[in-house]
Amino acid sequence: MTSDSPQDQEAAVACYRSEIPSFIEEELVALYGMLHSSLPFFEIFRSTQGLSCYVCRMGGRPVAIFLFSFNGNCLEVVNEMIEVDRDEVLRFARYAFATFPQVDLVRFKALKASIRECEYPFQQYPSKQTLCIALPATMDEYMASLGRSTRTTIQYKGNKARRELPSLRVEFRTGDQIDDAELLKIMCLSEAKINARQVKLRYDRKRICALARRCGFITVLLVDDCVAAGSIAYRTGEHYFGEVTAYDSRYERYSLGKMCADETIREVVARGARRLYLGGGTFDYKERLRGELVSMDELKIYRSHWGMMANPRHTAGTILGARIRACKDVLHRHRSHALARLAFAAYY
Repeated sequence: MTSDSPQDQEAAVACYRSEIPSFIEEELVALYGMLHSSLPFFEIFRSTQGLSCYVCRMGGRPVAIFLFSFNGNCLEVVNEMIEVDRDEVLRFARYAFATFPQVDLVRFKALKASIRECEYPFQQYPSKQTLCIALPATMDEYMASLGRSTRTTIQYKGNKARRELPSLRVEFRTGDQIDDAELLKIMCLSEAKINARQVKLRYDRKRICALARRCGFITVLLVDDCVAAGSIAYRTGEHYFGEVTAYDSRYERYSLGKMCADETIREVVARGARRLYLGGGTFDYKERLRGELVSMDELKIYRSHWGMMANPRHTAGTILGARIRACKDVLHRHRSHALARLAFAAYY
């Protein structure tokens, strides 16, 4: 471990080479509260082998925690979907270039940071999006924030389902209560619905089940003791992150998928949740549920202009990736158009 504060005497910087200290898991949750910047996610969906850890503290409190690895001359920060102060991003870049002479560029895959001016050459383009509901303290406040037609539809469909499906009940699972069979059933229902639209999809079932056992929050709607609908989400601190919501097509007229979303929101509000992340994609129902778009950028900071020119794969790749993502956004917004359907069918 090395410690220093070369740029600011008030900042204490520590770098743990090829190790992640045991205290980092809780501090990551407290600082970012984001699933894609949490150790359970890294350990199951990525890899923590060989990762190093950078921590900057101000007055003893962490203000930046970055887990990173090396890929040739590129330092890759694995934290994603995080909001970081501009000064902390630049402090880290200075530290990286001063400490690791082999590094010509520092890459963040998905972060929110306002980098309008920088002492280094950089590229910043949109990379990932999600929709997020900022949850109030009570369900009454949340329902009051919805549009009138949305409130009416939720109440009407819920009453209809309970009236015509007398065995319907809603249950929530966490920890040891989570059953792999129910998780697999929810994923299979979702796959069947999506594949019926000529889009080939298969979830990474093993990893989703493993992460659900670590930090899952599962909603199941049971009819005659069988899963009729359900959702798989994860909890990180006070925030929840949706993975899959699905329903049995036999219950199409009851809108059990939307009912499942409503019941999930009710329960997480009761449990003190501050935010519910609904995932990416352009879906009207997510917006009707008060989901607001959260956009993240890919950021690459180069040691010098020469270093930027010497890495054409990175510079061109960033621009090309941004263009592809822009095209996909247009296709999603016009997904009912014949050309958009053709493009998605060819892609998948």
